[in-house]
Amino acid sequence: MPRAAPIGIGTYTATEASRLAHIPTARVRRWILGYEYVTAIGEHRAQPSVWHGEMPLTEGYLELGFRDLMELRAVNAFLEAGVSWKLLRRAHTRSAELVGHAFPFSTNRFCTDGHKVFSKLREEEGTGFAEVLTGQGYFRKLLAPLIKELDFGKDDLPNLWHPMGRRSRVVVDPGRGFGQPIVRVEGVPTGVLAAAVKAGDSKATVRRWFQVSAESLRDALAFEKRLVA
Repeated sequence: MPRAAPIGIGTYTATEASRLAHIPTARVRRWILGYEYVTAIGEHRAQPSVWHGEMPLTEGYLELGFRDLMELRAVNAFLEAGVSWKLLRRAHTRSAELVGHAFPFSTNRFCTDGHKVFSKLREEEGTGFAEVLTGQGYFRKLLAPLIKELDFGKDDLPNLWHPMGRRSRVVVDPGRGFGQPIVRVEGVPTGVLAAAVKAGDSKATVRRWFQVSAESLRDALAFEKRLVA
């Protein structure tokens, strides 16, 4: 059973994190919990987690925090760009040392200093994708789509996500609604609004019931539709 949701850091099941980050649930669990596998010659091996989750396991139940969610997006971006698992794990460890935080890839500082990590790994590895990432221009280009959707606090950690871009009224705020997606002005969860419309209520009725603007309802429905797609 999940424990009571903590206040101010957001809380997500692996399935919820998967939907929000557009990453398969199995990957979410492997990256945070690690996994075991059997080689072609029958040897049992284990891969550790890429990082330790923001919240401890409770009776085997995995819960993720907002920072976990942001780190998932960054890790996935590197993998999709072609960074190998071996290199990614080493880069994450080095980056945590560099920025002084367990969730380095999603910090604002990493966008500036992260290329130094890959530069060092290039010297050690000699070849590989690290050589490409040592170019600051390419490095920033890879991270820019993620960074521009985030607001950062004084600690360089993300504290607000605009998952549909800054023009949309949908935000993911760990300090409101336990981190579930909401329309920013009215604070109503996007899932609640979408469920009401799906149940057959007219948009005018839903707007009246929840006291939301036409723009907020429009953006909430667009966001929920993207999650399903």
